[in-house]
Amino acid sequence: MTQRLTRVAARSLFISLLIFTASVSWSQICPDSIGLTITPVDVAKGDEICIDMSVDNFDSIETLQFSLRWDPTVLEYVRVEPVNLRYLRTSNFGVQNAENGLMRFFWYDEDGIDGESLADGTVIFRLCFKAVGNPGDSTAIVISDDPLPFEASSVDIDDLCLRNNNADRVINITLPSMLCVIANSCSTEGS
Repeated sequence: MTQRLTRVAARSLFISLLIFTASVSWSQICPDSIGLTITPVDVAKGDEICIDMSVDNFDSIETLQFSLRWDPTVLEYVRVEPVNLRYLRTSNFGVQNAENGLMRFFWYDEDGIDGESLADGTVIFRLCFKAVGNPGDSTAIVISDDPLPFEASSVDIDDLCLRNNNADRVINITLPSMLCVIANSCSTEGS
């Protein structure tokens, strides 16, 4: 019995070391990464919301592309608003499939000299949606490699990695804040 427990413990230790080594190796393979963060919000059904996409480690960036996905039964695309990123226009967003919960993003530094640098937490665009789901519904806005893969480059590094800061960030549909109940009272007393 003790020998069996020792083998199980050794196997668990090996797996733990393998996972740790893979994590350390990943950070050594890709020490430079751009962080993308979507601000989570709660919204009442029927309301329009605009959700910020912010960046960190955005240093001398020349190109950036990725896809975004969400559940279109929860959020209906309304518009995108470029903010704080030089040369970013609405034409940088492929919204042809937005009704299916899919958007493509591609941007490049048009002057191509020094790249673009932004302070951590800078909002680069806002996605605006109408909340069409039912109260209690939620969706993540996922940074995806499909159909447009994540790619980024800087003046010094050709292939940057993505640090997706959105693992547990979702948009929640809530009850309308101006909900009121009107009740009439009927009585059968005295009949």
